[in-house]
Amino acid sequence: MTRYYLQLALRGLLQHRALTALMVFAIGLGIAATMTGLTILSRYGSDPIPQKSSVLYAVQLDNWKGDAPTNEFDLNAPPDQLTYQDAIALMRRAPAKRQTAMYLTSTAVQSDNTEIAPFGQTLRAAGRAFFAMFELKFIYGSPWSEADEQGKARVTVLTQKLAETLFGAVNPIGKQVQFGGQRFSVVGVVQNFAPKPKFYDLNQGTLGEQDDALIPFATAIDLTLPQTGNTSCFASPGNGWADFIASECVWVQYWTELENSEQASAYLQFLDAYADEQHKLGRFSDTTRNNHIVAVKQWLKQNKVVPEDSKIFVYVSFGFLLVCLINALGLMLAKFLRRSGELGVRRALGASKRSVFVQHLFEAAAIGA
Repeated sequence: MTRYYLQLALRGLLQHRALTALMVFAIGLGIAATMTGLTILSRYGSDPIPQKSSVLYAVQLDNWKGDAPTNEFDLNAPPDQLTYQDAIALMRRAPAKRQTAMYLTSTAVQSDNTEIAPFGQTLRAAGRAFFAMFELKFIYGSPWSEADEQGKARVTVLTQKLAETLFGAVNPIGKQVQFGGQRFSVVGVVQNFAPKPKFYDLNQGTLGEQDDALIPFATAIDLTLPQTGNTSCFASPGNGWADFIASECVWVQYWTELENSEQASAYLQFLDAYADEQHKLGRFSDTTRNNHIVAVKQWLKQNKVVPEDSKIFVYVSFGFLLVCLINALGLMLAKFLRRSGELGVRRALGASKRSVFVQHLFEAAAIGA
Protein backbone atom coordinates (compact mmCIF):
# COMPACT_ATOMS: atom_id res chain seq x y z
CA MET A 1 0.00 0.00 0.00
CA THR A 2 2.85 2.37 0.80
CA ARG A 3 4.27 1.87 -2.67
CA TYR A 4 0.87 2.71 -4.18
CA TYR A 5 0.61 5.94 -2.19
CA LEU A 6 4.18 6.89 -3.22
CA GLN A 7 3.24 6.36 -6.86
CA LEU A 8 0.17 8.58 -6.43
CA ALA A 9 2.29 11.25 -4.71
CA LEU A 10 4.89 11.22 -7.51
CA ARG A 11 2.16 11.44 -10.11
CA GLY A 12 0.57 14.38 -8.28
CA LEU A 13 3.91 16.18 -8.08
CA LEU A 14 4.60 15.74 -11.79
CA GLN A 15 1.15 16.96 -12.81
CA HIS A 16 1.92 20.48 -11.56
CA ARG A 17 5.70 20.72 -11.81
CA ALA A 18 5.97 24.52 -11.57
CA LEU A 19 3.81 24.64 -8.44
CA THR A 20 5.76 21.74 -6.91
CA ALA A 21 9.07 23.49 -7.62
CA LEU A 22 7.77 26.70 -6.04
CA MET A 23 6.73 24.89 -2.84
CA VAL A 24 10.07 23.05 -2.61
CA PHE A 25 11.93 26.34 -3.15
CA ALA A 26 9.91 28.12 -0.43
CA ILE A 27 10.48 25.40 2.16
CA GLY A 28 14.15 25.01 1.19
CA LEU A 29 14.77 28.76 1.50
CA GLY A 30 13.29 28.84 4.99
CA ILE A 31 15.31 25.81 6.12
CA ALA A 32 18.50 27.27 4.63
CA ALA A 33 18.06 30.57 6.48
CA THR A 34 17.33 28.78 9.76
CA MET A 35 20.29 26.41 9.49
CA THR A 36 22.59 29.31 8.64
CA GLY A 37 21.51 31.14 11.78
CA LEU A 38 21.90 28.05 13.95
CA THR A 39 25.33 27.30 12.49
CA ILE A 40 26.58 30.82 13.21
CA LEU A 41 25.24 30.69 16.76
CA SER A 42 26.78 27.25 17.31
CA ARG A 43 30.12 28.45 15.95
CA TYR A 44 30.27 31.32 18.40
CA GLY A 45 28.60 29.67 21.36
CA SER A 46 30.15 26.19 21.40
CA ASP A 47 32.53 25.08 24.13
CA PRO A 48 35.97 25.35 22.46
CA ILE A 49 37.69 22.89 24.81
CA PRO A 50 34.95 20.86 26.55
CA GLN A 51 37.31 18.36 28.17
CA LYS A 52 39.06 21.11 30.16
CA SER A 53 36.85 24.18 30.13
CA SER A 54 36.04 23.76 33.82
CA VAL A 55 39.70 23.78 34.96
CA LEU A 56 41.18 26.50 32.75
CA TYR A 57 40.97 30.07 34.03
CA ALA A 58 41.80 33.49 32.63
CA VAL A 59 43.52 35.66 35.25
CA GLN A 60 42.55 39.29 35.84
CA LEU A 61 44.46 41.67 38.11
CA ASP A 62 43.19 45.17 38.83
CA ASN A 63 46.24 47.39 38.38
CA TRP A 64 44.21 50.05 36.52
CA LYS A 65 44.39 53.68 37.67
CA GLY A 66 43.01 55.32 34.56
CA ASP A 67 39.62 57.01 34.28
CA ALA A 68 38.62 55.22 31.08
CA PRO A 69 37.58 51.56 31.62
CA THR A 70 39.37 48.79 29.72
CA ASN A 71 36.28 46.61 29.25
CA GLU A 72 33.51 48.07 27.08
CA PHE A 73 31.01 45.48 28.36
CA ASP A 74 31.61 45.94 32.10
CA LEU A 75 32.86 49.34 33.23
CA ASN A 76 33.87 48.02 36.65
CA ALA A 77 35.78 44.98 35.40
CA PRO A 78 39.55 44.76 35.75
CA PRO A 79 41.67 44.54 32.56
CA ASP A 80 41.45 41.33 30.55
CA GLN A 81 45.24 41.25 30.26
CA LEU A 82 48.22 41.70 32.60
CA THR A 83 51.32 43.82 32.65
CA TYR A 84 54.60 42.07 31.87
CA GLN A 85 55.89 42.51 35.42
CA ASP A 86 52.72 41.01 36.94
CA ALA A 87 52.79 38.09 34.52
CA ILE A 88 56.39 37.29 35.43
CA ALA A 89 55.62 37.56 39.15
CA LEU A 90 52.70 35.13 38.84
CA MET A 91 54.77 32.69 36.80
CA ARG A 92 57.36 32.60 39.58
CA ARG A 93 55.14 32.61 42.64
CA ALA A 94 51.51 31.72 41.98
CA PRO A 95 50.30 28.27 43.20
CA ALA A 96 48.88 26.45 40.17
CA LYS A 97 49.17 23.06 38.51
CA ARG A 98 50.07 24.80 35.26
CA GLN A 99 50.06 28.41 34.09
CA THR A 100 51.38 30.42 31.21
CA ALA A 101 51.83 33.99 30.11
CA MET A 102 51.49 34.57 26.38
CA TYR A 103 51.20 37.16 23.67
CA LEU A 104 51.00 37.32 19.90
CA THR A 105 53.73 38.80 17.75
CA SER A 106 54.51 38.78 14.05
CA THR A 107 57.60 38.62 11.93
CA ALA A 108 58.97 37.47 8.59
CA VAL A 109 59.55 33.74 8.10
CA GLN A 110 62.28 32.40 5.84
CA SER A 111 63.15 28.79 5.08
CA ASP A 112 66.54 27.44 4.03
CA ASN A 113 64.73 26.28 0.89
CA THR A 114 65.43 29.10 -1.57
CA GLU A 115 62.37 28.11 -3.61
CA ILE A 116 60.12 29.36 -0.79
CA ALA A 117 59.86 33.13 -0.69
CA PRO A 118 59.86 34.82 2.76
CA PHE A 119 56.39 35.57 4.11
CA GLY A 120 54.77 37.21 7.11
CA GLN A 121 53.76 35.02 10.03
CA THR A 122 52.27 35.49 13.49
CA LEU A 123 54.04 33.78 16.39
CA ARG A 124 52.59 32.84 19.76
CA ALA A 125 55.06 33.53 22.57
CA ALA A 126 54.10 31.29 25.50
CA GLY A 127 55.39 29.15 28.32
CA ARG A 128 55.98 25.44 27.77
CA ALA A 129 52.90 24.68 29.91
CA PHE A 130 50.78 25.99 27.01
CA PHE A 131 50.95 22.63 25.22
CA ALA A 132 49.74 20.55 28.17
CA MET A 133 47.16 23.08 29.32
CA PHE A 134 45.43 23.27 25.94
CA GLU A 135 46.18 19.65 24.99
CA LEU A 136 48.02 20.20 21.73
CA LYS A 137 48.81 16.84 20.11
CA PHE A 138 52.36 16.28 18.92
CA ILE A 139 53.08 14.58 15.60
CA TYR A 140 56.85 14.91 15.92
CA GLY A 141 59.07 15.92 18.82
CA SER A 142 57.89 17.54 22.05
CA PRO A 143 57.66 20.93 23.77
CA TRP A 144 60.86 22.81 24.41
CA SER A 145 62.53 21.94 27.70
CA GLU A 146 62.59 23.89 30.94
CA ALA A 147 66.27 24.60 30.26
CA ASP A 148 65.38 26.02 26.84
CA GLU A 149 62.81 28.26 28.46
CA GLN A 150 65.14 29.49 31.17
CA GLY A 151 67.98 29.93 28.70
CA LYS A 152 65.89 31.91 26.20
CA ALA A 153 66.76 29.36 23.54
CA ARG A 154 65.92 29.91 19.87
CA VAL A 155 63.54 26.98 19.55
CA THR A 156 60.06 26.65 18.07
CA VAL A 157 57.08 24.33 17.77
CA LEU A 158 55.20 24.47 14.46
CA THR A 159 51.77 23.32 13.44
CA GLN A 160 51.53 20.62 10.79
CA LYS A 161 50.30 23.23 8.31
CA LEU A 162 53.34 25.51 8.64
CA ALA A 163 55.80 22.62 8.92
CA GLU A 164 54.60 21.17 5.62
CA THR A 165 54.74 24.60 4.00
CA LEU A 166 58.38 25.03 5.03
CA PHE A 167 59.74 21.50 4.87
CA GLY A 168 57.22 19.30 3.08
CA ALA A 169 55.68 16.13 4.49
CA VAL A 170 58.79 15.02 6.42
CA ASN A 171 59.94 14.99 10.03
CA PRO A 172 61.44 18.50 10.49
CA ILE A 173 62.83 18.01 14.01
CA GLY A 174 66.28 19.58 14.17
CA LYS A 175 65.78 21.63 11.04
CA GLN A 176 66.03 25.40 11.21
CA VAL A 177 63.78 28.27 10.22
CA GLN A 178 64.39 32.00 10.38
CA PHE A 179 62.02 34.29 12.26
CA GLY A 180 62.92 37.92 11.68
CA GLY A 181 66.47 37.01 10.73
CA GLN A 182 67.02 34.84 13.84
CA ARG A 183 67.52 31.12 13.33
CA PHE A 184 65.25 28.83 15.36
CA SER A 185 65.51 25.06 15.71
CA VAL A 186 62.31 23.07 15.30
CA VAL A 187 61.76 20.89 18.39
CA GLY A 188 58.17 19.82 17.77
CA VAL A 189 55.28 19.66 15.32
CA VAL A 190 51.68 19.63 16.56
CA GLN A 191 48.40 18.91 14.88
CA ASN A 192 46.62 22.00 13.65
CA PHE A 193 45.12 23.74 16.70
CA ALA A 194 42.33 26.21 15.96
CA PRO A 195 39.65 26.24 18.69
CA LYS A 196 36.52 28.18 17.79
CA PRO A 197 36.05 30.57 19.48
CA LYS A 198 39.74 31.31 20.05
CA PHE A 199 39.10 31.64 23.76
CA TYR A 200 42.66 32.05 25.04
CA ASP A 201 43.23 35.24 23.02
CA LEU A 202 40.18 37.21 21.88
CA ASN A 203 42.20 40.23 20.74
CA GLN A 204 42.29 39.11 17.10
CA GLY A 205 38.60 38.26 16.95
CA THR A 206 36.67 35.33 18.31
CA LEU A 207 37.23 33.25 15.18
CA GLY A 208 40.88 34.25 14.75
CA GLU A 209 43.39 32.23 12.78
CA GLN A 210 45.33 29.45 14.47
CA ASP A 211 48.81 30.10 15.85
CA ASP A 212 51.08 28.23 13.44
CA ALA A 213 54.36 28.86 15.29
CA LEU A 214 55.09 28.99 19.01
CA ILE A 215 58.26 30.20 20.70
CA PRO A 216 59.26 30.55 24.37
CA PHE A 217 57.86 33.65 26.08
CA ALA A 218 61.27 34.58 27.50
CA THR A 219 62.87 34.26 24.06
CA ALA A 220 60.34 36.64 22.51
CA ILE A 221 60.98 39.20 25.27
CA ASP A 222 64.74 38.82 24.84
CA LEU A 223 64.40 39.46 21.10
CA THR A 224 62.14 42.49 21.78
CA LEU A 225 59.44 41.08 19.50
CA PRO A 226 56.56 43.59 19.61
CA GLN A 227 53.06 42.66 20.66
CA THR A 228 50.38 42.24 17.97
CA GLY A 229 47.00 42.90 19.50
CA ASN A 230 45.47 45.14 22.15
CA THR A 231 47.63 47.22 24.47
CA SER A 232 46.01 49.44 27.10
CA CYS A 233 47.92 52.07 29.06
CA PHE A 234 46.68 54.70 31.52
CA ALA A 235 50.06 56.47 31.46
CA SER A 236 52.87 56.88 28.97
CA PRO A 237 54.91 53.67 28.66
CA GLY A 238 58.09 55.65 28.09
CA ASN A 239 60.57 55.13 25.30
CA GLY A 240 61.97 51.84 24.13
CA TRP A 241 61.36 48.20 24.93
CA ALA A 242 62.79 48.24 28.47
CA ASP A 243 60.45 51.05 29.51
CA PHE A 244 57.49 49.35 27.85
CA ILE A 245 57.84 46.03 29.67
CA ALA A 246 58.38 47.89 32.96
CA SER A 247 55.28 50.04 32.44
CA GLU A 248 51.72 49.61 33.70
CA CYS A 249 50.47 48.80 30.20
CA VAL A 250 48.40 45.61 30.02
CA TRP A 251 49.13 43.42 26.98
CA VAL A 252 49.93 39.88 28.21
CA GLN A 253 47.28 37.13 28.24
CA TYR A 254 47.53 34.87 31.28
CA TRP A 255 45.89 31.48 31.85
CA THR A 256 46.13 28.99 34.66
CA GLU A 257 44.99 25.40 35.20
CA LEU A 258 43.42 24.59 38.57
CA GLU A 259 42.09 21.10 39.29
CA ASN A 260 39.35 21.85 41.84
CA SER A 261 37.55 24.55 43.78
CA GLU A 262 40.09 24.42 46.62
CA GLN A 263 42.94 25.23 44.24
CA ALA A 264 40.86 27.98 42.63
CA SER A 265 40.12 29.50 46.04
CA ALA A 266 43.80 29.35 47.04
CA TYR A 267 44.84 30.96 43.76
CA LEU A 268 42.37 33.81 44.19
CA GLN A 269 43.58 34.38 47.74
CA PHE A 270 47.11 34.59 46.38
CA LEU A 271 46.01 37.20 43.81
CA ASP A 272 44.40 39.31 46.53
CA ALA A 273 47.52 39.07 48.71
CA TYR A 274 49.68 39.98 45.72
CA ALA A 275 47.43 42.97 44.98
CA ASP A 276 47.75 44.15 48.61
CA GLU A 277 51.51 43.83 48.33
CA GLN A 278 51.60 45.87 45.13
CA HIS A 279 49.32 48.49 46.68
CA LYS A 280 51.83 48.97 49.48
CA LEU A 281 54.52 49.45 46.83
CA GLY A 282 52.44 52.21 45.28
CA ARG A 283 51.43 50.40 42.11
CA PHE A 284 47.82 49.32 42.56
CA SER A 285 45.39 52.13 43.37
CA ASP A 286 43.49 50.54 46.27
CA THR A 287 42.77 47.29 48.08
CA THR A 288 39.27 46.65 46.77
CA ARG A 289 40.53 43.26 45.57
CA ASN A 290 38.82 43.45 42.20
CA ASN A 291 40.79 40.43 40.98
CA HIS A 292 39.29 37.44 39.22
CA ILE A 293 39.94 34.03 37.76
CA VAL A 294 37.37 33.21 35.10
CA ALA A 295 36.65 29.75 33.66
CA VAL A 296 36.38 29.33 29.90
CA LYS A 297 32.59 29.40 29.50
CA GLN A 298 32.19 32.39 31.80
CA TRP A 299 35.10 34.09 30.02
CA LEU A 300 33.30 33.78 26.68
CA LYS A 301 30.09 35.10 28.23
CA GLN A 302 31.89 37.94 29.98
CA ASN A 303 33.48 39.05 26.71
CA LYS A 304 30.20 38.81 24.77
CA VAL A 305 31.66 36.28 22.35
CA VAL A 306 28.16 35.32 21.20
CA PRO A 307 26.95 38.51 19.47
CA GLU A 308 23.40 39.62 20.19
CA ASP A 309 22.98 40.02 16.42
CA SER A 310 23.47 36.29 15.91
CA LYS A 311 20.73 35.47 18.44
CA ILE A 312 18.37 37.93 16.78
CA PHE A 313 19.20 36.41 13.39
CA VAL A 314 18.18 32.96 14.66
CA TYR A 315 14.81 34.28 15.85
CA VAL A 316 14.25 36.09 12.55
CA SER A 317 15.25 33.02 10.52
CA PHE A 318 12.77 30.82 12.42
CA GLY A 319 10.09 33.40 11.75
CA PHE A 320 11.06 33.38 8.08
CA LEU A 321 10.83 29.58 8.04
CA LEU A 322 7.33 29.79 9.53
CA VAL A 323 6.28 32.26 6.81
CA CYS A 324 7.73 29.96 4.14
CA LEU A 325 5.85 26.98 5.55
CA ILE A 326 2.57 28.90 5.67
CA ASN A 327 3.05 29.97 2.05
CA ALA A 328 3.87 26.41 1.01
CA LEU A 329 0.79 25.25 2.91
CA GLY A 330 -1.38 27.69 1.01
CA LEU A 331 0.06 26.57 -2.34
CA MET A 332 -0.43 22.94 -1.38
CA LEU A 333 -4.06 23.56 -0.38
CA ALA A 334 -4.75 25.33 -3.68
CA LYS A 335 -3.19 22.41 -5.54
CA PHE A 336 -5.32 19.85 -3.73
CA LEU A 337 -8.51 21.85 -4.29
CA ARG A 338 -7.79 21.96 -8.02
CA ARG A 339 -7.90 18.15 -7.99
CA SER A 340 -11.32 17.92 -6.31
CA GLY A 341 -12.83 16.31 -9.42
CA GLU A 342 -10.22 13.54 -9.45
CA LEU A 343 -10.71 12.96 -5.72
CA GLY A 344 -14.49 12.83 -6.23
CA VAL A 345 -14.08 10.02 -8.75
CA ARG A 346 -11.87 8.13 -6.28
CA ARG A 347 -14.48 8.53 -3.57
CA ALA A 348 -17.23 7.34 -5.97
CA LEU A 349 -15.16 4.26 -6.75
CA GLY A 350 -15.04 3.36 -3.06
CA ALA A 351 -11.94 5.11 -1.70
CA SER A 352 -12.36 6.03 1.97
CA LYS A 353 -11.72 9.48 3.43
CA ARG A 354 -8.75 8.00 5.27
CA SER A 355 -7.11 6.74 2.07
CA VAL A 356 -7.58 10.15 0.40
CA PHE A 357 -6.09 11.83 3.46
CA VAL A 358 -3.10 9.44 3.46
CA GLN A 359 -2.56 10.09 -0.25
CA HIS A 360 -2.31 13.85 0.42
CA LEU A 361 -0.11 13.23 3.44
CA PHE A 362 2.38 11.23 1.32
CA GLU A 363 2.44 13.99 -1.28
CA ALA A 364 3.08 16.65 1.36
CA ALA A 365 5.84 14.48 2.86
CA ALA A 366 7.43 14.06 -0.58
CA ILE A 367 7.52 17.84 -1.06
CA GLY A 368 9.05 18.30 2.39
CA ALA A 369 11.64 15.63 1.74
